[in-house]
Amino acid sequence: MNVDGISNETQSLPSEELLELLGDRYARRVLQTIHEEPMAAQQIAEAVEIEISKPTVYRRLDQLERAGLVASETLFDAGGNHYRRYRAILESVTLRVGADGLTASVRTDQ
Repeated sequence: MNVDGISNETQSLPSEELLELLGDRYARRVLQTIHEEPMAAQQIAEAVEIEISKPTVYRRLDQLERAGLVASETLFDAGGNHYRRYRAILESVTLRVGADGLTASVRTDQ
């Protein structure tokens, strides 16, 4: 269902929030960075091509995950410490303008 928002099997987000999130250059860079290869937040902070702090990376990852555009899994390193690895699951966004306003449909790989 795509009435005044986005939907997929697990998440729903109003169009305005989606556009605001994807309009943020840090959120876009994080998505681009993990599109091809899943990474931990530390790796993302080091891999992006713009100046971005680790707290900003974590905030954007949280927002993207709550929006259903990013998925994460908890892994353990050789020392037994745990960390989260993130991957982009967003495949496409379609925007439509109609009598009811702007609607957005999101397709993910899940």
